[in-house]
Amino acid sequence: MKLFFCFFICLFWVIIIGLQAQTDLRFEYLSEQDGLSNNRILSIHQDREGFIWFGTWEGLNKFDGYTFTVFQPDSHNPTQTLSHNVISDIVEDRNGLLWLATRGGGLNHIDKRSGKVTTYLLDSTGDHYWNALVDIYADRKGDFWICSAGGLAMFDLRSRTFTRFPSPEEKTMIVSVAEDPMGRLWAASTSKLYHFDRTTGDIWIATRGGGINRLNPESGKFEYYKLQYPLVTGGLNDKDIRAMYEDSSGIIWVGTNQGGLNQFDPETEKFVSYTVNQGLPSNHIESMVEDHRGNLWIGTSKGLSRFDPHAMEFRNYSTMDGLPGNIFNQGSKSTVDGKLYFGTTNGFIVLHPDSIKDNINIPPVYITGLKVLEKEITLLFIRE
Repeated sequence: MKLFFCFFICLFWVIIIGLQAQTDLRFEYLSEQDGLSNNRILSIHQDREGFIWFGTWEGLNKFDGYTFTVFQPDSHNPTQTLSHNVISDIVEDRNGLLWLATRGGGLNHIDKRSGKVTTYLLDSTGDHYWNALVDIYADRKGDFWICSAGGLAMFDLRSRTFTRFPSPEEKTMIVSVAEDPMGRLWAASTSKLYHFDRTTGDIWIATRGGGINRLNPESGKFEYYKLQYPLVTGGLNDKDIRAMYEDSSGIIWVGTNQGGLNQFDPETEKFVSYTVNQGLPSNHIESMVEDHRGNLWIGTSKGLSRFDPHAMEFRNYSTMDGLPGNIFNQGSKSTVDGKLYFGTTNGFIVLHPDSIKDNINIPPVYITGLKVLEKEITLLFIRE
């Protein structure tokens, strides 16, 4: 019986290894050993000149395809260098200027040629919540919407001034913001999804169990739109939002901490959720980006997943496929040449979706021998 069990385990691993060989996959990755200032990458951006910029926990990195140039705070020149080491987001405006969201030093503008930095604080009175920035979103008008620990802020590039919109709940961090095809802004906090209506000034708040709350910032009054409890089909399935992404068709995708992927349709205002039960490798999602074929690539805590929204199918990749690690961070980016960049806890990876081809021919499995404790066992004996 023990021998049969050993045989079964060996056969299982042979089959697993054979199936893993079905993918012709190549990942490129770089880390601190290649000159990166820190392996924990939070943001990625390709500028119009073709350089790739990486925001990390220890400064900004410029990559020319061969070497890294590192930008970090300098106590001897504090007014012209980064105001904080942690770079959570990188955005380029219409004029080609590069802007950085820092985790404690407000908004930074860096001159791409000289490296000189100009700092813009959302609050100069010492309130560190407003200067702890998480995300920058450029809307269709060219204005910046900035997510911070204090709330949402609009940055006018012409006047270089901020308009702040505090979170409906005090000191609730806004982690992501996006604009839908109708011009509405959607902002996610660590616990809720907010709809900011710029036409009326109202803020819409979708909670997990308390329904939808509508706040008028001028009067400070709420209107409540209660949902049935337990939650009905069409609601958000997790309160902790980690990533939001609007695809080319206007659908908003919400990555959560434990609820997997949520698809939100702005027209119907309904959610559809996808979890490990539908094929995700993990319900914890940190990053998302769309490729040129309309597939959604999702960075999770257990590897990378490719989701086909039309076929509603997931294809998952892990260290067994060549990834440097399975734990992804929030940084992700698609570039003009079709490549996808993802930040992980072990550097960043680069892939081109067209280079990944699945081999549909499952290789045959042959057992040519078996050893138990270095002793040859005849297969005929096992069958008996």
